[in-house]
Amino acid sequence: MKAYRIWDKYDSEKGQKIVFGNTVREVKRDNFCCDMFEDVEWTAFMVKREPAFDDMENLPPAEFAYERALEGWRYFDYYVSEPCTDECTKEEYIEWYKKTFEEEV
Repeated sequence: MKAYRIWDKYDSEKGQKIVFGNTVREVKRDNFCCDMFEDVEWTAFMVKREPAFDDMENLPPAEFAYERALEGWRYFDYYVSEPCTDECTKEEYIEWYKKTFEEEV
């Protein structure tokens, strides 16, 4: 499935999210008013293709986070500093992700 980046063009503090769909219209319809963007106006809800993430919708969350990190995506709103993918292995990154966002490994 095609990957898309969604965000609120007037409020960068909300962050951005990668979602999957077949068309921009489908992505906009299915994600408008979702948890992150519940108060966003339709005209401010932005969608852009992110082909680097195509066909990754079934990856486990930790592996998808690693793939995003390889493309430069970072978690800016968490107190734990994210490991740099240039300085750690995939396994180390996934272990960090699980300790930070999931149950203890």
